[in-house]
Amino acid sequence: MNKEKYISKQKLIEYFNLSNSTISNYIKIGILPRPFYISALKGRGRTAIFTKKRCIRRIKTIQKLIKNNHSLKVILKNLYLFPSSDKCPKCGRLY
Repeated sequence: MNKEKYISKQKLIEYFNLSNSTISNYIKIGILPRPFYISALKGRGRTAIFTKKRCIRRIKTIQKLIKNNHSLKVILKNLYLFPSSDKCPKCGRLY
């Protein structure tokens, strides 16, 4: 597995200064994809990892929309319309 392509849940939390429950909530309501799980590098357990580019782009979009006073319901609707590429098929703009 290419480490450059993936980012752990913990790194996302640190990078965006989010709480674990916020990331979990985003996954639960569907605005972030479900993570993959791998064996933990240290000790026991497992580590949740995400596709790096997609998750970083989505969280930046979510934060921008929240900053512009959009509700999570509106954000979910906008991200759900373009789930596979996060691009508008008409204009190619990233969401």
